[in-house]
Amino acid sequence: MSTIGGGAMFIMTVLFVVMTFVGLSKGAPIATRPFDFKAFIPKDFFSLSFLSTFGLFVFAMNGSELAAPYTKDMRHPARDFPKALKMIAIMTMFLTLFGTFSLGVYFNAHHLPNDLKMNGSYYAFQAIGRQFGLGNSLMYLFAVVQGIYMLAQLAVILDASTRVFLSDVAKRFMPRQLTKMNEDGLPINGYWMTTILCALIMALGALLPKINDIFNWLLNLNGIVSPLSTCFLFWSYTMVRLHQDRFPTPAYTYQKNRKVGLFVGIWMLGITFLLGTLGFFPTDATTETFALMLVLNIVVPIGMVALGVLMPWIAQRQRKARNGLAFGRTTWLGFTVIILLGLVSAATYGMHVNLLNHLNPILQWSIIFVVDLVIIGVVAKVTANGRRQISTD
Repeated sequence: MSTIGGGAMFIMTVLFVVMTFVGLSKGAPIATRPFDFKAFIPKDFFSLSFLSTFGLFVFAMNGSELAAPYTKDMRHPARDFPKALKMIAIMTMFLTLFGTFSLGVYFNAHHLPNDLKMNGSYYAFQAIGRQFGLGNSLMYLFAVVQGIYMLAQLAVILDASTRVFLSDVAKRFMPRQLTKMNEDGLPINGYWMTTILCALIMALGALLPKINDIFNWLLNLNGIVSPLSTCFLFWSYTMVRLHQDRFPTPAYTYQKNRKVGLFVGIWMLGITFLLGTLGFFPTDATTETFALMLVLNIVVPIGMVALGVLMPWIAQRQRKARNGLAFGRTTWLGFTVIILLGLVSAATYGMHVNLLNHLNPILQWSIIFVVDLVIIGVVAKVTANGRRQISTD
């Protein structure tokens, strides 16, 4: 699925660029006027509204490092893996530059749609399809490809992350339950934790007034989390180069010169940290949503860092406890109540006040009731063993 999804999305993007140039060669109108170099230059380059979006460039490139666990399946990993990463960089640069050019043809750069981030791709394929007399067919085709692509991306991210987390070293710092494998060889408890985290973030997003606000916030949140999490990667690289005498020499070395390698690591660490920090500014916020988005931008990353700190601590408590449990029944009951109150309250408030406020009250509360029941069921299932003091290996 990953090959099909990724390949299909790349083909669709290339098709969009090619059809743009074909349309221009036939005299198709250009939405952006004047269509010159200045049209692609931000008006306020040094404004926080623009600089805060730079973290999304890191997000666009991130994920390629997750291919590392699959290098053992390559015939010549030392040679082919670096080539693959370089190809990813070239493809991303191509799609970014020419994709931006093509978007400037179909959208007025001076008056962009408010929901461009959420629906811009669909608008673009709709416009180019109508231009070539294909109606909405290209838009529907893109929607199908997008669905397959997102499923493939989810599968790859989960599988690759699992391989990293279940490595021999990582297991020492992870609670035992999260490394448990089911009969299919999948860390099912880890998936449940991911489900709860996603539900919590979505519930927090529901506090925003509109779907477009939620989408923009979630997208921009990647411009914070992705760069700051990558900082740990660059920090690790820098420490390895600083103490490279403690580690075996790999078959492939990005920078053979130690000083150059250290400079690159420190430089990338600093730049990435700066971009992630700038991302805290609520880029797409209005006067109404600015304060809430700013609070969410701060709370969510802090929560993720706190979770990362708690994992090794919980694993240590499990190793020291006689029954292998990090917490007692009372503590687990407290955790369950706190999680339920937080998720149910945020979801109920967000749906009642913002997302479903246009519906009939009976239908509105029926949907809220069902969603709350699902949340309660998932949380109860995940915390069941802890509340029952059942130790699982």
